[in-house]
Amino acid sequence: MYSFNASPTIWNPLKGFVPYYYGTNSQPAVNFPHSMENQYFPMKDLILGSNSFDFSSINAILMNVASNRYDGDIRIGFWQIGFLGHCGEWHTSPNITYFASSYHQNQVLSAFNSSFVQTKIQLRYFDVTGNSNAQSWNVGFHDDSFFQDTYGEAWMFYNTSVTVGATNQWRNQPIGGEVRPELWPCVFSSDPATDCQAITTVVPLNWTDCVQLTHSSYQWLSYAFTSPGYSGADYGRAIYGSIMQRYSFFVSQITANEMNCSGT
Repeated sequence: MYSFNASPTIWNPLKGFVPYYYGTNSQPAVNFPHSMENQYFPMKDLILGSNSFDFSSINAILMNVASNRYDGDIRIGFWQIGFLGHCGEWHTSPNITYFASSYHQNQVLSAFNSSFVQTKIQLRYFDVTGNSNAQSWNVGFHDDSFFQDTYGEAWMFYNTSVTVGATNQWRNQPIGGEVRPELWPCVFSSDPATDCQAITTVVPLNWTDCVQLTHSSYQWLSYAFTSPGYSGADYGRAIYGSIMQRYSFFVSQITANEMNCSGT
């Protein structure tokens, strides 16, 4: 009887926890398993004027890129569409009336859909998708308050996907995001509901429910890669929390024909 052990899949690509370094050249202080890194690119560094652009910052990160055509580039896991709003997150909260019109949302989404056929792209909200519904676009989604606003009330990430009928979007598109930063130190404690109260007013949800409801492939979680990071039982739970996201490919059985070799 084969007994599946998911531990070796912790380094599988396009899943698990993701660090980000805010444009620095530093490397993780902790060797926590990961296959992707997130990188921000301020628009002011890319767009210098109405007809003036500078992509050198992107080129520096991607190392010796031959052209600006990145679709299918195996060095890119996912593109998050953050061209509108604050923080690359497709919103202008708390001043939501300042956000782009559906017409301008359509322009950006159409451009990304036509430009990226192989490389997967992601959007922040299931219900802020221009004049079309979420399923009409070739996009995945990311929950940037994962483990806090993932499910529960009508406006939260999973509940919104139910409202717009996009609960099966994960079958063809990636779902990701960022674990709510205030909850990083306590997300994998033995009792997050109690332990998080000691460090923040942000109320945690249930990790397993968050992953199973959203079918998350990855989450940004820089805490796992910095000192002090996770240790002891918390580290073990963090490893499992990373493994349980999306998929775990493994070989369960091998069939081979017996061969008899003779001679020289």
